[in-house]
Amino acid sequence: ESLNFQLFLKSTKELLSKVVTVSNILDEYKNNPEKINWIKQGVDIHGENPQKCIFCGNSIESDFIKNLKLAFSDELSFLEEKLAAQKNKIQSEIKRLDNIPDINQDDYFKDSASTIENINKDIRHTISNRKEVLTMLESKIQAKQRDIFSKIEIDDLNWDNFSEIQVEINSLHNSTIEHIEQFEKRRTESI
Repeated sequence: ESLNFQLFLKSTKELLSKVVTVSNILDEYKNNPEKINWIKQGVDIHGENPQKCIFCGNSIESDFIKNLKLAFSDELSFLEEKLAAQKNKIQSEIKRLDNIPDINQDDYFKDSASTIENINKDIRHTISNRKEVLTMLESKIQAKQRDIFSKIEIDDLNWDNFSEIQVEINSLHNSTIEHIEQFEKRRTESI
């Protein structure tokens, strides 16, 4: 099923602008998202019960790492999961767009060739626009994943519609049916 882009964009903007709280153990860094991000990555890199710091080689108290882990709330894990889910939706939608076929000229009368060519051009243009928008959104999500404590902004996006193309396709279909009916009528009259 097709992506409801306006809803998807709204939820993505909310995720990108979300500021996750951290416990007061990190109070001194609360206005410095880069450092909090760096600490979070450091905690993740060190794993469950590190004996030594992999950066400086000094020994680490297990309580220190436990407290740092607690500083990063469930809210953060939830945000990370939501960002990953948005990224998956984007990748699924890009795959779906890649599978939209051109209209096959062999299914229609020869005099429809230029109309079909124009419709196919419009289809490819719309697909290209949508993929460009989705790729840009994906890069914003990746930026947030790398720097989860910062707000990421999105400019206005131009999401092309398929509705006008659908009108063209319907018109082509109707005129083809008309052709067939006229042909059948003439054939019947000539018998």
